[in-house]
Amino acid sequence: MLFDNPTLFNVLLVQALAAALLLLALSGWRSGPATRWAQACMGANAIGWLLIEASANQPELARGLQTLAMVAFSASLSALWWALQLWLL
Repeated sequence: MLFDNPTLFNVLLVQALAAALLLLALSGWRSGPATRWAQACMGANAIGWLLIEASANQPELARGLQTLAMVAFSASLSALWWALQLWLL
């Protein structure tokens, strides 16, 4: 089975949103700081994929939306680093 790039991007978007919601549902509202950073990681990742999807639909705003998506992905990796640091120490 072959998938094209837009289909794969949509699958990644759904996966990121599902993981963010599942992590929130499993850990609850009152969780530790490491879990909060992991939730921020998944939320920023989902926002990044939403912005990538929005940039494909609006070519006149594509550059700005893609820049914001890269900021969201960078924030996601930073939040992941903090979550791992808190879990491992």
